[in-house]
Amino acid sequence: MVYTREDLRNAVLAELGVIDAQGAPLPEDAQTGDERCQQQLEALYDAGLIPFDLDSDDIPARFFVPLTRVIADTLAVPYGIGSRANAIKLNASAGMKELHRLNQPRYMGEPQKAVYY
Repeated sequence: MVYTREDLRNAVLAELGVIDAQGAPLPEDAQTGDERCQQQLEALYDAGLIPFDLDSDDIPARFFVPLTRVIADTLAVPYGIGSRANAIKLNASAGMKELHRLNQPRYMGEPQKAVYY
């Protein structure tokens, strides 16, 4: 499954509680969310954590939730999310770990040989 940037923006805003799961954001929230999503996607791409093309509107499903969590953390301060800040921070940390895990090279090669002492 593939998600769009609009899906990502709306998921980030829903994570923050700005919109409900089925709601549409206000124009200013949509603009802020789009800008922050793009900034964070570029930063994560530069860090080598996003292997897909940023010029495309498609976001692979396995990256969707970690990206949502990481980007929501960057918007917590602008939206004044105080009561949920700790949960958002923990989710962002888990999202970064998942992005690192997703970018680990797959194991390929010889079977590992055991060393007996």
